[in-house]
Parts: sequence; C-alpha cells; structure tokens
Amino acid sequence: MKYLGIQALGMLLKTSPKLLERHQLIIVDSLESKDETLKKETLDLLFKMTNQDNIEIIVSKMLNTLHASTDDHFRNTLVLKITELAERYCTTHEWYISTMQILFELGSEYLS
Repeated sequence: MKYLGIQALGMLLKTSPKLLERHQLIIVDSLESKDETLKKETLDLLFKMTNQDNIEIIVSKMLNTLHASTDDHFRNTLVLKITELAERYCTTHEWYISTMQILFELGSEYLS
C-alpha cells in the first residue's frame, strides 16, 4: 500500500509540489521500510522533491539511512544522491563540509 502511495505522490510532483511538502515526513519515513523496492522508490521521490528549503532534513534522513543500511547497491545509490543534492542545494559552507565529512565516514568506499 505504501508503495502505491509513493508512486502516486511521485506522479503529483510536477503538478502539485506543495502537496508533497505536506507529506514530506511520511515520505522520508518510508526510507526505513524493509521493502527494498519501496526504499528505492522513496529515495527517487525524495531526490526529485528536494529543494533549498528541505535539503537539510532530507539529507539528514538519507545519512541516517546510509548508516543503517547493509545493502551495498542501495548504499552506493544513497552516496551518489547525497553528494549531488549537497552540491546542488548547499545552504552554507559549514553544512556542506559537515555533510561531506559524515558521508566520508559512512560511505567513503562508494566515492571515486
């Protein structure tokens, strides 16, 4: 059921992005699902809906998920998406450096 909800929200992203903002915390919590397909869909949706206003919350949750995940492919995808989002929506130099430091600690093996 959550999978269908995430997919439906993904379809609404282009037409009603404000609607997704209201459900942001529920979407972020879906990263903790045991269902790998749901986690992948959630990560893709979060990546698409991230902006200057929610970058810190979403990247923080992604870093927590990276820390808890044991799936190498998913961890690699997380590292790539976190890196791209941090570069694209950097709020301050301090935040960027702190985020990259945590990323190096948790996923340096996935950085090239």
